Amino acid sequence: MSLIHIENASKYYTMGEETIKALDDVSLDIDHGEFRQIHTDEHHRVLGYCR
Repeated sequence: MSLIHIENASKYYTMGEETIKALDDVSLDIDHGEFRQIHTDEHHRVLGYCR
């Protein structure tokens, strides 16, 4: 059983006429004792994560 479970999370922002996809169908599990680092760009869009 995961300590944190996120499934199909999405978050969009509108900047003028542009839609920024900060999260686009992201799923993530973090077990007890594990650490995660989430990498984003200057618009806070998730580029990836590492264990």
